[in-house]
Formats: sequence, C-alpha cells, structure tokens
Amino acid sequence: MPILPNQVNSAYHVSHRAEYEGLSLVIGGSKENGFYLFGNGDPEFDKKHGMNYKGTDRFFVLDEKIDSIWEERTPIKGFPFNTEKIVYLKMYGKWLE
Repeated sequence: MPILPNQVNSAYHVSHRAEYEGLSLVIGGSKENGFYLFGNGDPEFDKKHGMNYKGTDRFFVLDEKIDSIWEERTPIKGFPFNTEKIVYLKMYGKWLE
C-alpha cells in the first residue's frame, strides 16, 4: 500500500557535513574512530590530503580533529517539510545529546 503525502508528518533528504580546518565538507562514510570526508575541489587542499584534484576522493579524519558535524535537510517535493533545515550533532568538538 503506498504512503500518501497527507499521511506523512515530514519528509526530507539528509546530507551530513563536517567542519574541518575551517571548511564545510561532505561526509562520505565513517569508521569507529573517525570519518571519511570528500575534498572540496581546491587543488592545494586536496593535494595536502592525498587526493586527486576533482574533489571525488575521500580522506580519513579522526573524530577529535573535526569541530562540528551536522545534518542538512532539504524537502522532498510534494511532501510536508516540518523540521529544522540544519541539525547539529557535534559542535565545538563535543557531541550533542
């Protein structure tokens, strides 16, 4: 049985981002003690972290080196969007509850 838009309280896409070295980067995976981040396309930054120059490679960063982690939520067309656009999971180096 399909779910209809009027049966949904809120629907959205989620992407996870991290603040690392003052930059907002997309999180591309996680491991027990850290996260894989995608480069930002800046050749100098990417080279420093051993990636190609297209921002398509990921590099690993220990959790303790990441300042903030958050969800960016964007609405799904045709469904209600009744939530915050940005939800922080970690701020100033500390995980939120």
